Amino acid sequence: MNKKIFVFPVALIVGFLIWSLMINTHQRTFGAQSVPFQKNVLFAVYGFTVTLIGVFLGSAYRALQALREKGTKRIPNLGKFFTGLLSSVDLWIGIVSAPIVFALIWQSLATVSIAGLTVVALQNGFCCTLIVGNLVSGQAAGVSQPVKKEEIG
Repeated sequence: MNKKIFVFPVALIVGFLIWSLMINTHQRTFGAQSVPFQKNVLFAVYGFTVTLIGVFLGSAYRALQALREKGTKRIPNLGKFFTGLLSSVDLWIGIVSAPIVFALIWQSLATVSIAGLTVVALQNGFCCTLIVGNLVSGQAAGVSQPVKKEEIG
């Protein structure tokens, strides 16, 4: 149990360091509908935290969907549910991939507002495992998978 408590903060720190190396620090131009806000470390920490909240909510949603598909109408023990959620592979894949997803969010923001960052970070955290899965498989870039000769005919 002590190892689990140690791994979580280490994963967060390593993730924070990875995306901080990937973000761009220069000031960008602002659009007509955005509230000018200079990117800084506190703003980035806020965005990454919201992304992690989205990861947790996405994992909880998928766990609840799995229960519903099994025919479960009520959660018999909330404590066991959240203990299982905190040790689920889905959650940890999301936590590990969150720095990559947030770095992509941070780089793609031409204009920054607190409301915009909150919505985008929460939304992308929610489906973090799907985003990274697409990046790893090459589907995000539109790369088609190679076809084996046996499949051709």
